[in-house]
Amino acid sequence: MEDSTTPIPATPAPLTSTVPTPPPRTVADLIAEVILRGKSAKTRAAYRADLADFLTWLIGRGVSLPVEVADLRRDTPASHAVNATLMRLQQVSEADIHAYMAHLRPSHPAADDGLAPATRNRRLTPLRLLFQRLLRYHLIAINPLEYVRGEKLPNASTTVYLTRQEARRLEASCQGPTLRDQRDLALICFMLTSGVRSSEAIGLQVNDLEQIGNHPVAWVQGKGGARQRVKVKPRTWALLHAYLTAAGITEGPVFRRVYHVGPRTPVDGAVRQYKVAGQLSYIGLYWLLNERFRQADLGAKAADLSPHSLRHSFVTLALKGGASIAQTQAAARHADPATTMRYAHDMDSLDDNAVDYVTY
Repeated sequence: MEDSTTPIPATPAPLTSTVPTPPPRTVADLIAEVILRGKSAKTRAAYRADLADFLTWLIGRGVSLPVEVADLRRDTPASHAVNATLMRLQQVSEADIHAYMAHLRPSHPAADDGLAPATRNRRLTPLRLLFQRLLRYHLIAINPLEYVRGEKLPNASTTVYLTRQEARRLEASCQGPTLRDQRDLALICFMLTSGVRSSEAIGLQVNDLEQIGNHPVAWVQGKGGARQRVKVKPRTWALLHAYLTAAGITEGPVFRRVYHVGPRTPVDGAVRQYKVAGQLSYIGLYWLLNERFRQADLGAKAADLSPHSLRHSFVTLALKGGASIAQTQAAARHADPATTMRYAHDMDSLDDNAVDYVTY
């Protein structure tokens, strides 16, 4: 009688992977990833500075992050120093995060030795990204930022803005015959009437100016490096082209450094002569505007104004002039209307109040 038992197949040999095991992630690797999450060079520089500041506070001594992110991924003294912070990072608690945020606040309400609430909240962004990665790669057991929330921002920003009358006085301070006067007038009018950011103004190129139908526009590099369109008022358009013609600029940066040529003190009623050089820097913009703020007879307010004040002034003057919140938000290119309203100042006027519109 034949054996009808079915033979048991042999157990196949386990499959072996030919994919090499990746090297373990280091703190330097993860910090490099966080920095590279910044969409623009400015954001990446801010993330780098924020992380270096936190590590310095945490370790109690200076921690330097290399300017070149690639150096964090190499076998360098800088990457070794960063990797040496792992043990301390593993000990960070939620209480430590709150202590760090308290360290960033002013020493008392009237002091100017701390950071603004919005800036303190921004400092949390790269820290969240870092600790999320540390947890993902099992380098820490608990994320200390899991339940940490940013500070509630006030409804209105503390940035100082210009009223209509003050904006006119600022323009009047630039009324002069020199090339510097023409540049400053074109620049201030462009920022005041278009609401562009400082980086967008100084980064403007000649070929960014164009006509779309009957509308003059400027293309600027907005947040995250996105190319965005802003409308330019006809008067500002004329001032821009008058300045470019006088300066002989046909390509490249629109707003440039202007330097003096000829005798330091012109004689016989001659006008001081200027020529243009390279692109205007933010520091150059800052000092240029500071000088014009002082010349505009703005009193004590002049010391509190900054380049960003012109963007706040644009939002406030647009809303006071009758623009809707939606229109102003679109022109300012804010993602959230709440941000637009934080830029708006003195909107509780009794002369034109919502109460006046109630009828039944």
